Amino acid sequence: MGHLDDNAVLGQSTLGWITFLALWALQILIVSYGMQMIRRYMAFAAPTTLITMCALAAWMFFRADGSVSLSIDAPLTGGAMWLQILQGAALWVVVYGTFVLNFCDFTRSARSRSSIVRGNVIGIPVNMLFFAMIVAVLSGAQFKLDGHVITSPTDIVRTIPNMFLLAVASLALIALTVAVNLLANFVAPIYALVNLFPRRLNFRKAGLVSGVLGLVILPWNLYNSPVVVNYFLGGLGALLGPLFGVIMADYWLLRKARVNVPDLYTEDAQGEYHYRRGYNPRAVAAFAPSAAAAVVLALVPAFHAVAGFSWFIGALLAAAGYALIADRGVALRDVDGEAIAVAAE
Repeated sequence: MGHLDDNAVLGQSTLGWITFLALWALQILIVSYGMQMIRRYMAFAAPTTLITMCALAAWMFFRADGSVSLSIDAPLTGGAMWLQILQGAALWVVVYGTFVLNFCDFTRSARSRSSIVRGNVIGIPVNMLFFAMIVAVLSGAQFKLDGHVITSPTDIVRTIPNMFLLAVASLALIALTVAVNLLANFVAPIYALVNLFPRRLNFRKAGLVSGVLGLVILPWNLYNSPVVVNYFLGGLGALLGPLFGVIMADYWLLRKARVNVPDLYTEDAQGEYHYRRGYNPRAVAAFAPSAAAAVVLALVPAFHAVAGFSWFIGALLAAAGYALIADRGVALRDVDGEAIAVAAE
């Protein structure tokens, strides 16, 4: 099959197209059965990936004689080191900022508030720190062995000399890739499309539309360039940060964490969230200039030192702007229609 990897069509070889389309079809199949099937797949993929990565880290640690390198030969020091660390952390916030904005898509079927809290404590800080330790062991052991800094788990997998272990590790990486893509790149657009076109799209059709959009943008061309990845994440954060700022200012500062649930599902012009023809012009007015400023900071080379923090800067600018211009004459109503809170102008 070596000849299948020698050509290139739209940035991908024939073998690459075959494998990509196979995984694409698998994800479309899973999505077509709804959130329950995604939940079941995650119940399988999460422990499988965890066990495999732990085993791989232990194997690499053993190969490196029980120690790992904690830095490269010419490490950064002082302010430059901390700036690099903080910018890396900020980019991770951008990645998880997508989940924050569509958090309700994952919690709408939760049985209790405590289950949501437990799931997030275990799923985000605990899980992330544990996987960070695994990555540190993998990368540190690999660098000690051959002086090579890994940029992807596949770099580690390629070094496995045993064919059986190589196959198991590869399958685990595939399971992890599918799981992350389902949560990060399918669930949010599916619900967004269903909400935008409720009469024409259901979960399955919206999943197919999302899959087609993900195919036509040729995502491997983004992944193949680290510079493009950084600029893409920076630009994405510059847009998502202000959106997060507006939403949080509206929810926490203006509405005091209370929501008029019935009015979320009405098209009545008198509904609390109808605003002006279904759009909140004051939110748009707060978002637009904040997003423009954040995009400039993220993408213009002159602002390289703060580019990684565009998400935070945009969020703060938008939140402050919306808090200043928002309409405070808001009446929140409970399920029975009685006013439960009124903020005076």
